[in-house]
Amino acid sequence: MTVARYGVLGLARANVEWFNAFSRWSSASMLPMDFIRCVSIDEARARLSTGRSWSAMIVGGDVIGVDRDLFAAAGRAGAPVIVVTTTDAQRWRDLGAAAVLDPAAEPDDVLDALRAHAEPLGGSRQAPEDAEVDRAALPPVGHLVAVTSSGGTGASVCAMALAQGWAQRTSGGDGDVVLVDLCRNADLAMYHDTRSLVPGIQELVEAHRHATPTPATVFDQSFAVTDRTYRLILGLRRARHWVGIRPATFAATLESIRRCWDMTVADTDPEVEGLDETGLEEIEERHIMSRVAFQLAAVVLVVLEPSLKGVHAGVRLIDDLVGCGVEPRRVLPVVNATALSVRQRHAVTAAVSALTDHAAPTTRPGVRRPVTLPRRDVDAAARDGRGMPPPLPRILATAVADALEAVGEQRSWRSASPQRVIPGSLRMFDNSRMVEH
Repeated sequence: MTVARYGVLGLARANVEWFNAFSRWSSASMLPMDFIRCVSIDEARARLSTGRSWSAMIVGGDVIGVDRDLFAAAGRAGAPVIVVTTTDAQRWRDLGAAAVLDPAAEPDDVLDALRAHAEPLGGSRQAPEDAEVDRAALPPVGHLVAVTSSGGTGASVCAMALAQGWAQRTSGGDGDVVLVDLCRNADLAMYHDTRSLVPGIQELVEAHRHATPTPATVFDQSFAVTDRTYRLILGLRRARHWVGIRPATFAATLESIRRCWDMTVADTDPEVEGLDETGLEEIEERHIMSRVAFQLAAVVLVVLEPSLKGVHAGVRLIDDLVGCGVEPRRVLPVVNATALSVRQRHAVTAAVSALTDHAAPTTRPGVRRPVTLPRRDVDAAARDGRGMPPPLPRILATAVADALEAVGEQRSWRSASPQRVIPGSLRMFDNSRMVEH
């Protein structure tokens, strides 16, 4: 009779007793598993990325650098994580661990954990009924609105005006709305004259690497903007610091922010290229803040100028967003700083609508009709620390409220994990985009 065996990847310090014991039990066939030892996180990541099938990954809780993103990498490889530790069992489960074992565990304990949470190589299992995390006790997730542009069109100012307008609309004060700077070249600290660059999004992401902070902790990482009645979370201190932002950890950070405030307004970069478009994982990680924000956003504001170049750049950005998975009905073009007559404004909005209808087949349905903003002296308001001048906040808040009512449901983040392919769902060529030679 053939005994099902488990392919297990182990990660711990080389001199740890339980690590050596697991290896001995595997070699002596006391456990039906092939135990592959790793003594560094880089080695573990390399083995997870080889494409080999793994049943589980057993990790020592005292290994420096084990975090949420390592768990996500193991999940993409189909390997649930089992942590061996004596403390903080619930913290590890919150990070995504399937089970927690004591270092003094016996072979039967290890086998029970593998049977409950892992799949034998070449076998199948049914997930336990309690595998789903009970999230009923968590606060509800608030709305996320992303604001972006092709550059130099006033996206940051529009984000500030929207946050102010929504706070005034809900009459809830600075506890209801937060403005988050998710640009690599972050400017909101300058616009708000915060004088301090700490804390910011970097500190929040770091706090989510190994645990899930309380809402009070997340709230304390923000600044009060009294005159505009919203809170502010600062961005990266240097553009190069994006290398410290890891995908799974950032997604958890953004979820915590959304659970802390009813409305989150994100000032976001326009770059969305990832692994599918470039074949480079590094490019996707460089753009991870904008990609996750666009995927989670209930509404995406694309700010453009009422000029020939401005309309062209804005429509091209809308096409890029739809191409990376943003539903057209969630896109709201905003024509900023218009000093035009009524007839000219109608002409610009008609041009944007026509171009988004015909730029590409993917953008044909559902892009919302553009909103126009009058020209106002926003630089003086930002310099003096005053609220954004009317009617900008009211116009943006009203337009977003209408869009939210139309699109309805919340968004969830999808990690880059393998998906089951339905037979017949894939095509070799897209005839609508073929180029004749």
